[in-house]
Amino acid sequence: MKKENPAAWYSLRRTLPPWRFGETLADLLELAPRFGIDEVIVKIDTEEFSHGHPDWDWAERYR
Repeated sequence: MKKENPAAWYSLRRTLPPWRFGETLADLLELAPRFGIDEVIVKIDTEEFSHGHPDWDWAERYR
């Protein structure tokens, strides 16, 4: 669904757990356009899984 003059921008923040990373990412790729989500902010290792600010190498291994 394309918005000509959007009144709002919809950003979805979603944590991708390592045990379902591929499956969850595939769901986002399918559902975001269908439901008019303008932006998806992918988070890793957040909240109860947090170890602080991971470096890029750690994030690549997580993915």
